[in-house]
Amino acid sequence: MPVEIQPVDRAVLYCRFSGTITDDDLIALTRQEEILFSALLPDEAIDVIADVSTIDLLPARLFPQLIRLQNLYDSRLAHVAIVGATPYLRAMATILGIMTSQQKYLFCDTLADAQKLFRAGQEPNPRHHRR
Repeated sequence: MPVEIQPVDRAVLYCRFSGTITDDDLIALTRQEEILFSALLPDEAIDVIADVSTIDLLPARLFPQLIRLQNLYDSRLAHVAIVGATPYLRAMATILGIMTSQQKYLFCDTLADAQKLFRAGQEPNPRHHRR
């Protein structure tokens, strides 16, 4: 499956994107997000690790559908660490952040770097995932 979501713990989600992402993949991702976000309490926040290191293609035509992903606008999203992004994917994430007024994206070279960010319990989310 090109998009997989796994909770790391109650405060961190791991999303792995691989291969070529399609409309159906984003629809399935939206459904999974709805379930996971509905389980959060109103005062909880969550961090997301979006691993795009094995993605082959994210077609530009999917851009409008990407804007509707819950993790782009939900106030309970603390930060998104994007792992292994190419310059194209970095630019796309930056544009999505600007368009949705969300400046929550951190870029990491490796999964270990992203895990370190959230495991530290300091920055990027010093609230310990509670608002």
